[in-house]
Amino acid sequence: MGHATKSGDPGWRWLIFTWSVLVAYRALKLFVGQTTALKILQAVLSRPFKWRVKAYMLDRFGISQDVPGEAFDRIVENFIARGEKLYGSGWTYVQSVRDQRRCYVDVTNCLFNNVCKAHAAPELASLFCALDGVWIEELHKAQYEAHFERPTTLAAGDDRCRFQFSRAEAEVPFPAQPHIRRSTGSQSIAEPPIGELGRPRHHGATAKE
Repeated sequence: MGHATKSGDPGWRWLIFTWSVLVAYRALKLFVGQTTALKILQAVLSRPFKWRVKAYMLDRFGISQDVPGEAFDRIVENFIARGEKLYGSGWTYVQSVRDQRRCYVDVTNCLFNNVCKAHAAPELASLFCALDGVWIEELHKAQYEAHFERPTTLAAGDDRCRFQFSRAEAEVPFPAQPHIRRSTGSQSIAEPPIGELGRPRHHGATAKE
């Protein structure tokens, strides 16, 4: 899928942002090379993000610092809905598991990835993934009682970005009720329960919406 967005779609903002980063990357790369250019951009973009990460978590996930222990519940409630609202049609979400302990959402289309690869800079797509490391680091603090892993990403050449949120083990109250919810832009299609899904790969998350 391409990276075109409709008029009025919030995706326009992210399209312009991505182009701006791409232009800066190409300019830096001429003088300092690919590796250093990527490091510079990551540092420049992540610094202000770190300053406002708690505000971001409230806007993006609905996680309040007054009740941080409800982080997992807010993520279940808001991850797809707010992703569509804040980022627009440049991203496609597929809910693969949702139960009392897990919320797994696959991103099968990503504007950042599409733009970078369409403009011959696939290595730049991983920069946007790395910026997620700011909120991931915050979410893994004990008060949030939640965990996150992302074993695959589109930027790395996989078929999807697997966003895998889970509740702290001590907080699991009920057995799994997995189902699938597909979402593209503002349209959603709910499908019936499908039973236990195959186990995901587990390893540490890499460092968006």
